Parts: sequence; C-alpha cells; structure tokens
Amino acid sequence: MKESDLYLVRKCQQGDKGAFELLVIKYQRRIFNVILGVVRNRDIVEDLAQETFLNAYRSIGGFKGDSSFYTWIYRIAVNASLNYLSKQKKAVFVDEGIMETEAVVPKSPAGSSPERSVQGSEFVSDLSRVMESLPEDIRVAVALREYEGLSYQEIADVTCSPVGTVRSRIFRGRAMLMAELKDHV
Repeated sequence: MKESDLYLVRKCQQGDKGAFELLVIKYQRRIFNVILGVVRNRDIVEDLAQETFLNAYRSIGGFKGDSSFYTWIYRIAVNASLNYLSKQKKAVFVDEGIMETEAVVPKSPAGSSPERSVQGSEFVSDLSRVMESLPEDIRVAVALREYEGLSYQEIADVTCSPVGTVRSRIFRGRAMLMAELKDHV
C-alpha cells in the first residue's frame, strides 16, 4: 500500500474525518468512472459513489491492509454497482462518455479527414455495443483491466475471483471483442 494511503487510513481509524476526506478526493474520479463503466447510468453514479464512500467510512476500522486501499475501495464500488444491477435486472456497460478518453480513442491528428472522424465514432459506438453484450463477469474484468489499468491480482481481489479465472475472463473478453470488431482492426 502506498505510504500516504496507509497513513491516511490509520488516521481515519483514529477518528480523523479530514483524512477520509483526502482519500475521497484522491479516489473520487476513479470510483465514479468504475461505477459508470459498470452501471452505464449517469443518474445513479453519484448515489452509488456516495454509497461506496459511506460503506468504506463505516468499514475502515476493519481494514487491515492485506490489500491496497485502492483495491479495497474498488471492491466496494464494484459490489455496490453489481448489487444495483441485480436489483435493476439489467446489465449494460460503457457510456460513450467514458469511451472518449485518450486511453481508449486517440485524438485525431491535425488535418485528419472527416471520414476518419466518422470511422472513429463508429468504432466507439460498436465497441460500446459489443461491451454491452458481454457477460457481466467478463465485462467487469475487461473494464477493470483495460479502462482502469488494474493488475490481474487487483481484479481478482476486487471481484473475489482466483487470478486464473480473471486471466481467462479477460482472454475470452478480448477474443469476443476482436471477433466482433474485426472490421475496425
């Protein structure tokens, strides 16, 4: 665990609310993105993020540091998101707003043609559609790996799955994406 996170967690465990506020500020954007990636509903993201941080605050006394704080709070966010989806009986993924980040869709070079811009937006639309069609467990694993940059071990910790299962889900997810998006590659 990063020393600064460990220090802030220990301060929280001693009752320092300001330390928890610093953790919220540090991880708020990433938690919002993870939740949005799982539930694909901007209207509920803020509520689920608030639920995530409230659950983390209530449970921080039991945090032992076996994993990083980052992994621990991601697990809480993913669980809150999956609980929401199971209540809603629908599983969809990836808002086009997330898909427009530099990591996923590179910016068009200067002087790029309108045709290329259209192809790029078609790719984003197709990628979003294909991600929505993936089984939930595969979709979550791929999203955490490709959009959030988590390691296989961190994804295993977040999803409470063995590392081998995570590797398999990501492999299958990538294969499904490549098969469906072969015209774009």
